[in-house]
Amino acid sequence: MTPTETIETDLPLVGATQVNEDYQNAQQQFSEMGIEKFIQAVAEKSIEPSAGCHLFLGSLLAGPGSSAVNKTAGLRFLAMALAEASHVDGVAGCVRSAFEAMPNDPYEHDQAELAFIEHLKRFNARDQVFSRFSALLHGSDQNKVFAIGFNKTGTTSVLMALSEMGVLTAPQQEAERLFRDWAARRFDRIIDFARRYEAFQDIPFSLPFTYQALDQAFPDARFVLTVRGSPDEWYESLLRFSKQQFFNNAEPNWADMESNAYNYPGFINEVAFLFWRWNEFGLYDRNRTIALYQTHNLQVQDYFSSRPGKLLTLNVADDDSYKALCDFIGRKPMRETFEKLNVS
Repeated sequence: MTPTETIETDLPLVGATQVNEDYQNAQQQFSEMGIEKFIQAVAEKSIEPSAGCHLFLGSLLAGPGSSAVNKTAGLRFLAMALAEASHVDGVAGCVRSAFEAMPNDPYEHDQAELAFIEHLKRFNARDQVFSRFSALLHGSDQNKVFAIGFNKTGTTSVLMALSEMGVLTAPQQEAERLFRDWAARRFDRIIDFARRYEAFQDIPFSLPFTYQALDQAFPDARFVLTVRGSPDEWYESLLRFSKQQFFNNAEPNWADMESNAYNYPGFINEVAFLFWRWNEFGLYDRNRTIALYQTHNLQVQDYFSSRPGKLLTLNVADDDSYKALCDFIGRKPMRETFEKLNVS
């Protein structure tokens, strides 16, 4: 069995959690079996075919430095995974990375893109999958939903709800690495990133000035402003989360802030200086922090006030909030209320 001999399947749509579990299982089986036995097991279906398994094998074979034969096989496996789970950001991200890793040869790139489209056809991909594949490589101005409430207002719950409904969500940490662009008020790369996915949350999308630039770039986009019951409730949640995430449940301090390696070394510190300006007001200063939260919410609501239907202000704790989101974006409800995620 050679890497180019792939297994065709017609699997139902699966969620991100299942894809991640299947990916990790495939990774473990590969480490135990080695590549040849692993591919043989997939071919003989002694390893159950799944989007996660196809994603792992595709990423492995199409990775940097792969031979032409392996890269061809890898793209076929990635096409399988995309056909099965195009709404999962990890799948979309791997497909995008595989094409970005190709040599800077327009002809070779075009041939690979055409071959990938043929694979999608062979695997009976839905029309939406082809549109998403095109957006990943070339961008699209359609089908954008931006969650622009501050962190700790339920943005994770909103994004996971959108993913569950089949909306392609953007990888958060990759987006956060555009913070320096926001700080310089350069929105071109942020807009280019947004053209490749469908739903977005947190930095840089939740920061002042970004939503105006996004509104101009994507006239048909929808915006969701998530809020808490009160500013004090939000602040206490932010403080609890920060203590857990960055300070080992201790009081916030500059030494731990500066040494924290989340996303990239210095990221947390840059946000503290350039957005919160805690270096001037004091670390997690209550008055400064709450003032920014309230000002942002008021400015967002004022900006969209003359255009009904563009903005939904949402408290995910409200009983009818989940249905309100579904109605706002025109999606069928998958549950009664939001799943509580990333709670603090």
